[in-house]
Amino acid sequence: MHNCPRCNLINIIENKYCFKCSYPLVPEAFDEIKQEEESKIHALMQKHVQELKETTKEKDREIQLLKDDMNAMRDDMKNIFEVLKIAKQNDGRIGKDRTMLDENRRVTLGYVDNNNQIVEVKVPLDGVEIANGGSATE
Repeated sequence: MHNCPRCNLINIIENKYCFKCSYPLVPEAFDEIKQEEESKIHALMQKHVQELKETTKEKDREIQLLKDDMNAMRDDMKNIFEVLKIAKQNDGRIGKDRTMLDENRRVTLGYVDNNNQIVEVKVPLDGVEIANGGSATE
């Protein structure tokens, strides 16, 4: 006979757990509970590790997209600087009788955004300084 330490019910010897409150009465019952809990913890840890891997993959994709966007912006900026350099060197003239300057000697640069809206920036040519030489590292 096993006397339950939790509820004081007297259980038959074959019971590993208390008939009334399910408290473990023998060491094997404690081991079973411990093994079951360890199994649950292991499953939760595996799930967490998998979620972390998926999150990391998604963040890596987002980082790569941002890097690609930054590289595209860098290329766009190089093109803008080239246009400004040409405008500055030719005092805004394209050919003999055309200019890329407005009445305030500004170069207008623009694009159409994702909402089909025209976005323009006007850069005063007289405020542009072109550095000659030098090198840039990426």
